Amino acid sequence: MKAKGGQYYQPSFDLRYSYGATQGIYSTTKAGVIMLSEALTAEVAPFGIKVTAIAPGGVRTDFLDQTSLREPAKTTSDYQVVRDTMAGLKRLNHNQSGDPKRVAEAIVKVAQMKRPPVRLYLGSGAIQALQAKLNEVNAHLDMSQSTDFRD
Repeated sequence: MKAKGGQYYQPSFDLRYSYGATQGIYSTTKAGVIMLSEALTAEVAPFGIKVTAIAPGGVRTDFLDQTSLREPAKTTSDYQVVRDTMAGLKRLNHNQSGDPKRVAEAIVKVAQMKRPPVRLYLGSGAIQALQAKLNEVNAHLDMSQSTDFRD
C-alpha cells in the first residue's frame, strides 16, 4: 500500500517589487507559481497532499546583492526606468522589512496546520500590496460584473 499525504510549499514572490517596469519576466514566473499551486492543490488533494504558495513581502536577505541581481552591461539614455528601478533595488537591499527567521517560523506553523492555506502572504508589505490590488478590482466591480447575462 502506498503512503498518502504530505505538504508541498512553493515560494512565490513579493508583491511590492515583483511587477512593473523591468520586472515582467520575473513577475510572470512568480505569478505562474501561484497559479500552478492552485491547480496542483486540486490535483493532489485526493492523495492527501496539501499545497501552499508562499508569497512573502521583502525579506532581508542577500537576494538583491550582485550575487543574484544583475545590472545591464550596456545602458542607454532611452531607458531611464531601468536605471530608476536598479537604484530603487539598491536602496531596498538589506532594508527589507521581513525577518528571514520569522518567515521560516511561519512556514513551520503552516506545516503543522491540518488545513493550510493555498496562498499565504507574509509580511505587512505583501498585505499592503495585495490590498492595493483588491482596491483596484473593487473600484471597477460594477463594470466587472456588468458583462454577465441578465436572464
